[in-house]
Amino acid sequence: MGKVKVYAILPFVLEKRDQGYSLREIARLLENEGIKVSHQLVANAVKKLEEEGWEERIRRYERLLRFEHTKTFLNRWVQTHRAWFLFLIGMTFFKTAITHPKVNVPPHRVKSDFLTLSTYTIIAAEFDEPLKREFLSLLEYLQTLVNFYLLKHGQRPKNFIKAGYRRVPGELFKVLIAVKNNKFEEEVFNFAKSISQLIPTEA
Repeated sequence: MGKVKVYAILPFVLEKRDQGYSLREIARLLENEGIKVSHQLVANAVKKLEEEGWEERIRRYERLLRFEHTKTFLNRWVQTHRAWFLFLIGMTFFKTAITHPKVNVPPHRVKSDFLTLSTYTIIAAEFDEPLKREFLSLLEYLQTLVNFYLLKHGQRPKNFIKAGYRRVPGELFKVLIAVKNNKFEEEVFNFAKSISQLIPTEA
């Protein structure tokens, strides 16, 4: 659990480090969020931010997955019919739902929906080789936010991407049929729409 937990706190640690907090203070702030961590775990998170490229990745994806960008993503998807833009919409809605201060999604819904999103993303990545790495990198970033949300709600963090890979063989045949019938994008769009209904209109 420790390895998954250290990734889960990365965005929070980066934000608080930017604000000038010390490791000890960040650990205390995490405890205020209901997440008990050692100073060493916070230090490990800082190391991953600095040495494994996570700082740059988090900053880039925080800029990319902004709610105000969804209209642009939708226009690009309509123009290109490239699944990448559709998934950017779904991921942005999901990120907004679990980070918006006025939204409180039940943890079981977060887990179920993110497992579905992980499975869809893994399959979509296989159909778009040039963007495969970016699909999965974005998914890893979202997983940090999901697990942070779960920790705040007293739930254990989980490797949803690994679970998604286990689900792929069972879903792949259904997806291939959907792709053949031009229904896969419709499924993903409807999924994104269901997530969007969790978000307040003023978001």
